[in-house]
Amino acid sequence: MIDDDGVPRPPPDLNQRRLPVHVLPTETQLYRFHDKRFDPFFFDCASGGRFNAGDGTFGVMYVAIERRGAFAETFLRNVGSTAISESFVDSKACAVLNLHRPFRAVRFRGYGLAPIGATATLCSSPSYETPQEWSRALHAHPDRVDGILYASRHDDEQLCVAVFDRAIDAFSTSVRAENLRDQAWFYELMDLYQVGLLPDD
Repeated sequence: MIDDDGVPRPPPDLNQRRLPVHVLPTETQLYRFHDKRFDPFFFDCASGGRFNAGDGTFGVMYVAIERRGAFAETFLRNVGSTAISESFVDSKACAVLNLHRPFRAVRFRGYGLAPIGATATLCSSPSYETPQEWSRALHAHPDRVDGILYASRHDDEQLCVAVFDRAIDAFSTSVRAENLRDQAWFYELMDLYQVGLLPDD
């Protein structure tokens, strides 16, 4: 079954298929940028995220394997723009989240796609309807995985994870960098992606 954007929907027998699982080991560090006013552990139940449930039945938190991937997913969403507003940067903090148990994620890339009837279009399609259908189906799968491993839409060399809210117990306390413009690595990432700071009027 293919949707109008050419993206495959979950096959009817998905629950009978063995999921291709990628295990992130204990002590893995994961990265996310978030609104500095709030706790970094936020599971979104709204319909705005690619792998959100869409119907509010569970929450999803988005993280990246590297800080670079988290930067791309946060600051490169305005496709084609070469500047980031200072106020937007100043509203964000960078959290480093630590795994204190193995984390099992469905491998939505490479050799993990074909066995479950998926394609890489799920990570880049303009519509979120079908990816959210997949998220609900994988969340309900008997394997009870912790989330979905996928390639960033804004830098496909970077891997991200959509974390299901039932996996909150996998994470220990986080370290936060709240003043991003004081961090040398932040400017290195801006240089890498050739974006600059846009002063606010």
